[in-house]
Amino acid sequence: MFRFFTLLAAILISGQINAQTLTGNDAKSINKNLAEVRYDQRSSAPLYISFIPGSSISPSEEMNGLSAILGMSNADSWQLMRNDKDDLGFTHSRYQQYYQNVKVVTGEYILHVKGNRLISANGVFYSQLNISTTASINAKQALD
Repeated sequence: MFRFFTLLAAILISGQINAQTLTGNDAKSINKNLAEVRYDQRSSAPLYISFIPGSSISPSEEMNGLSAILGMSNADSWQLMRNDKDDLGFTHSRYQQYYQNVKVVTGEYILHVKGNRLISANGVFYSQLNISTTASINAKQALD
């Protein structure tokens, strides 16, 4: 049991070592509209973004407004999966990441909007992918 808790503590500590949070001028150096930006080891793109009140990124721009912040290329795109509304008046728009029109598993981002203002966004975006999306086997080979 002691080994389990030691291993769990080591995993949690290593995750914190690789995490980074930027606020104030450090966040604004990425984009003038940002109040806070959090990163972790999964991607070079931000894991969490919060916007300053009155930011110029409109929710109507959807994920296109975040393309420079996330480091998107022309091969990256997003597809809206669903919109959810909660009891606090927030609308949460969940997007799926695609790379060269191929779904990126676990590549998802959620925009949190209240009163037609983009408050925050979070998720995982895999930036700088450089992989072939051409199948190396045909359908018959895959079924065999």
